[in-house]
Amino acid sequence: MVKALVSAPPTTTILDFWRLWAEIKGVELVVQVDKVFHAAGVPEWMAREIHESKLYVSKYGWAGGDPEVKKPEEAGVEMDKLMDVEQYMREESYKGFM
Repeated sequence: MVKALVSAPPTTTILDFWRLWAEIKGVELVVQVDKVFHAAGVPEWMAREIHESKLYVSKYGWAGGDPEVKKPEEAGVEMDKLMDVEQYMREESYKGFM
């Protein structure tokens, strides 16, 4: 999965990834975003960490604005040798996934 996502175009988002997957596999996609994190059964420290991480990433992005963070191709990944994400989804069986 990671290789497939890395090979996706830079503007691909997670939602687009799942939308494409649902279309290819012929299943309905339902996205539900809760404004409140339901922490039932989750330790307090973990609920706090998840909430704070969500706030941080929403404001600063995954890399936190760090200019030293490299894109895969800048780190030597030969992007043209990776399988296209759509091709990967079509060829993967996902047996046992759903």
